[in-house]
Amino acid sequence: MNNEDIKKELATSKFREAAEQTFLGWAQLGLILVSLGFASVGVISYIQAQSYKAVVAIFVSLVGDLFVIAGFTSIVAALLQYKAKMKNIGKMYALDLPLFIGVMICALGVIAFLAIAIDVLL
Repeated sequence: MNNEDIKKELATSKFREAAEQTFLGWAQLGLILVSLGFASVGVISYIQAQSYKAVVAIFVSLVGDLFVIAGFTSIVAALLQYKAKMKNIGKMYALDLPLFIGVMICALGVIAFLAIAIDVLL
């Protein structure tokens, strides 16, 4: 390898690491928001046990759903941006761990959304 090839490979690896770090930052934010949505399920259960008005439970459910939707949206946007950046590099991993983590957090977001909806309906 000549000097130019080494510089190009180092620049590519730095770009990949920066893209992964950015993606994982957004994934962390999305996971926090989805977790807040999950926490609202406990608050809804407490409100229902204390026999507050149904409007309060519906309001908390709406706030929880908004947290989950915001987290899910941030993860999906981060996944799309990460995938586009990796495609520009041209070297994809055999198993892209950040992509796998993002998909799993998206699945968690869907489960959280359904849990909140079911908890309010029951």
